[in-house]
Amino acid sequence: MTLQERLALMQEADELIRNKATGCREQFAKQLGIKIPTLYRLINEMKECFGAPIVYSNKQYQYTENGKVKFGFVKLKDGESNQLRGGIRKMNFSHFLRKHSA
Repeated sequence: MTLQERLALMQEADELIRNKATGCREQFAKQLGIKIPTLYRLINEMKECFGAPIVYSNKQYQYTENGKVKFGFVKLKDGESNQLRGGIRKMNFSHFLRKHSA
């Protein structure tokens, strides 16, 4: 699976979680077109790489905080780039890329 496909899958999972439409683990995996072990890896990656506060409760996945996973390019204002020091949270994308680029 390419990185682009993986990120698209995470966006789809994020939307289902935010809409409280995951159902149980089996239903969630089926909606995403993946197997349950792949779902577990996907959820773990969303937690580790993007800090998504995901829990499994009442037979569905949900966020413990109001928010969403977002990917993309953010345009900075003039002079803003000098203020950046690696972002709010250090993200280990090299580990993510090694696991999913094959």
